[in-house]
Amino acid sequence: MKAPPKLTKQKKKLLQGILNNYPDALPDLTTAYPIHQVGSVITPYPAAIVLDTPPALKEVFKMMGQKLTHAIYMRETGKILSAAHRFVSSCYQPQRMGTETLTSYFNSLQLPNKSVGDRPNIKSYGDRFRYISGVKDDGDFLLYASQFGKGLILWSMVCGQNMKIPEVGFLASATWSRGACGPGASGTTPHRPEEENAHGETRPSS
Repeated sequence: MKAPPKLTKQKKKLLQGILNNYPDALPDLTTAYPIHQVGSVITPYPAAIVLDTPPALKEVFKMMGQKLTHAIYMRETGKILSAAHRFVSSCYQPQRMGTETLTSYFNSLQLPNKSVGDRPNIKSYGDRFRYISGVKDDGDFLLYASQFGKGLILWSMVCGQNMKIPEVGFLASATWSRGACGPGASGTTPHRPEEENAHGETRPSS
């Protein structure tokens, strides 16, 4: 039976750096429990460790979704995401049970554009970031799914101003954000961009 991997010196240094600078983003280790399954395959050793996500980390994921969506939209269309656009973004760990359907769905779409991060000044950059995407000019629509290494998958869907947001299913109840949002954007507050669901209802304040 293969033993679970130990933290390397580099990972310990990274963990200490987060602890020193962003302690609120680290999860509560007392909530950790191992999972022994990847998709339908049962593993003899933990494939991953599950932890509760702290609020500070959820804010980081939210900001990542905003920034990546604006950047990938610009890269794939050559245009700037405007306040007339609406987008929804989310993320998940593919090792978690129950996420196989969504991962299979993204793969089944056969999105035409694939980009893999590259740093020519680093000899062994590795597969640290990549994404697949597709653009539909009719409706100014964009869908992408990105992955960091073999871990976090972050995806987003963009609808143009003349495209109707879905009114049924998961996407109807999801929180949609306006484009040109986030810190420094005009017409939005630094940390609470204007958000609404498919029925024009704004997210209640917490």
